[in-house]
Amino acid sequence: MAGQGRTDDRDRGAQATGERALLAAPRERPAEVPATFPGDRPAPPALAPVAFARPPPWYRRKLAALRRRLAVSPRRIGADAAGAAAIELDRGLAFLLVPVFLAAGVIVYFSLEREPGWTQPAATALALAAIAFVARNRPAVHLACRAALLVALGMLVAKLETWRVEGRTLGAEISTRVTGRVGSLYF
Repeated sequence: MAGQGRTDDRDRGAQATGERALLAAPRERPAEVPATFPGDRPAPPALAPVAFARPPPWYRRKLAALRRRLAVSPRRIGADAAGAAAIELDRGLAFLLVPVFLAAGVIVYFSLEREPGWTQPAATALALAAIAFVARNRPAVHLACRAALLVALGMLVAKLETWRVEGRTLGAEISTRVTGRVGSLYF
């Protein structure tokens, strides 16, 4: 593609320019180009302001109702969120979140600094199961306790898997030994 100051083989009568010619100072200054040319088209006539008709009353009522529906307030946001949560629970979202909470428990277990014993995850799971049973007539508390119970069960499953598959850890003796000798010491 030929750019400004470059020629293409298809151009006839044009001089070929190299990189030095592109960077060199111009030899002659082009004539000043006027901002407007005489004989141009005349300016278009000024447009008259457009008068818009008022919308009919039924349209204004619908528009006002739409504005009321779209109004944002904390109470409305909370009510809409609660309604959406109820719809999703009716559709079975809570069942779909079971593996997510179990995986969260596994992640919590393996991110601990030291491995807990059997009593801590088991006691936590039993306590949360009892609280969820007692709070079954309060839906929000019941769902929160069930979610925490699933996290505790995920920790229990991770503990069971670590107990079942006894693997060598870095603190234990490793079967590979590396031997060598010191060639020289520099002080």
